[in-house]
Amino acid sequence: MKKNVLLLFIIVNTNCLSAQQIELGVVAFPNLLYSSSIDEATIVKLNSNGSALKVQYNTPFKNLPFYTTFGLELSTVDWGNQLLSRIGILKWLPNEKWAIEAMLLNGVALYVEQPAYVFGLETNAAYYINIKQKKRVKISAGLRYTQNPAYQKVGLYRFVDVPLSISWVIQ
Repeated sequence: MKKNVLLLFIIVNTNCLSAQQIELGVVAFPNLLYSSSIDEATIVKLNSNGSALKVQYNTPFKNLPFYTTFGLELSTVDWGNQLLSRIGILKWLPNEKWAIEAMLLNGVALYVEQPAYVFGLETNAAYYINIKQKKRVKISAGLRYTQNPAYQKVGLYRFVDVPLSISWVIQ
């Protein structure tokens, strides 16, 4: 209960602090290529690699010209469900409708018997749509690399995807 009250307090107060943002979004992962121990090769093939729900918090970093981002992602990909932390930077372009973000992904594949470590990198170009003079909708696309070293002996263990995302921004 205390956590829910704290989360509600943070969300309500972000409307007063215009520099901070919370994003709630959905992501699709069209796949460009993958590495498979079964095929013993890296295969180029355009297909769907799953989807995700994400929550991300963006805040300015002192006097530097970019925002720091922290978030969580619950996604389903070829090797199953995974929970990833998202840590990175977001840099606004001069017109302030476009931004570039880079993320470090760390987490676990949620296997029933034994969770496995997953890591990755993601970079996106994002476009913000204003509603009532505030950035409210974020549409982004980019490149994403994820790897599950424990899965290397049994199947698909490395992906390069094109994450397509739409998010609601609370500012």
